[in-house]
Amino acid sequence: MQFRDRWAGPRGSFRSELDGGAGGLEIIAAGSVDIVLVDINMPGMNGLELCRRILDSRPDLVVIVISAFGSLETAVAAIRAGAYDFVTSRSKSSN
Repeated sequence: MQFRDRWAGPRGSFRSELDGGAGGLEIIAAGSVDIVLVDINMPGMNGLELCRRILDSRPDLVVIVISAFGSLETAVAAIRAGAYDFVTSRSKSSN
């Protein structure tokens, strides 16, 4: 698992990036997290399962699910998993 922290802005907020869902659960359990962005396709655990597991332990968190391959079915599944929102992302090459 790879973990990176980056300062994200002038208000002292930090952004953490992880390469897998299991590590994300550890960070969320141990730290002060206000919002979580998860991709549908991740190594080890998909974003829908991660969303469910996050909200089982921290129902107060806002979880937004992202996918480059969004469909209506995927959006509905994300909302049913408890996501606050579902966003489709586009790669720079498709713009």
